[in-house]
Amino acid sequence: EFTASRKRLPKCSKKCALFVCVLVLLPSVLAPLLLLRNRFAQVEEVIVFLVQNDISTEINLRTSKSPQNKAAKWIANTDSPRVTPSMHNGFLERYVLAVLYFA
Repeated sequence: EFTASRKRLPKCSKKCALFVCVLVLLPSVLAPLLLLRNRFAQVEEVIVFLVQNDISTEINLRTSKSPQNKAAKWIANTDSPRVTPSMHNGFLERYVLAVLYFA
């Protein structure tokens, strides 16, 4: 007759298993947060540039449904050429056209 015996994992194995689970799950939790932080930083860079150069007012840029806000978010996060204020080449033209599009 066969009787199954249960083996208990040593405490070290339980801790190791927990550690492995944390290592596996941590990137899946942190990656979206880092991406969100990066997107926020990109939008902030665009807003600061536009305000410092008197292109748009900060109030318009920070009002969530305004054409200026939508254009700043679009050019920072979605625009495929990834034109940034530091490039200057075509940034203002793309921003102005985006504002008109969202108006």
